[in-house]
Amino acid sequence: MKPASQRSESKALGLGESVKALLAFDVADLNDLDALAEWPAPVRSFVLASLVLISLGLGYWLFLNPMLNTLAESAAQETLLRSELSMKANMAAELALTRKQGEELDKLFARLVQQLPSTSELPRLVDDITDIGLGSGLGFERLQLQDQAQRDFFFELPIDVELVGNYHDFGTFAGGVASLGRIVTLHDFEISIIDESKLVMTLVAKTYRYDSREMATDLQGAPDE
Repeated sequence: MKPASQRSESKALGLGESVKALLAFDVADLNDLDALAEWPAPVRSFVLASLVLISLGLGYWLFLNPMLNTLAESAAQETLLRSELSMKANMAAELALTRKQGEELDKLFARLVQQLPSTSELPRLVDDITDIGLGSGLGFERLQLQDQAQRDFFFELPIDVELVGNYHDFGTFAGGVASLGRIVTLHDFEISIIDESKLVMTLVAKTYRYDSREMATDLQGAPDE
């Protein structure tokens, strides 16, 4: 068995000879493939290794790389689909809650509509306002219905009111109007002094009416802008 030092020397000599063979090889001989068997062994090994590396590189760029790109696109599309599925699942889970909230809003709207007077109830509502004013110790100088004004989903019915009394009586009147079974709001307060014991208060009392049939007719008959 050869000592380690001798084996190292043999490898060094073999490597040196391979390098010399490569340097001594005429590159022009590469065109003569018929003489391939006569090429030095190091040259044949180098050429073979080069062909293998070139084949691997071409295989990667022509076949493997497009497959990797397709895989990456598929992964991105899967992530997007999962996100959409999660969003739709959340929407489906909230659908029942949304429907319940919609039903509650419908009930609330129905209750509010019931508190709005119809056309036939307006005279009675005016009488109720008059009774509250007289019961509060006030005198009426004016109580006059104005033309109704159409809003988005309802009609606004203003009533001009002029009262004579004192601050306490005015407060009692406002509290009484607020306790009516129909919705009535008070606006545009103005108070002037007659003497030390009497004041004049003018205001606009507004009530509201919702009539789906009449509103639909008016909207259909309105000119297009």
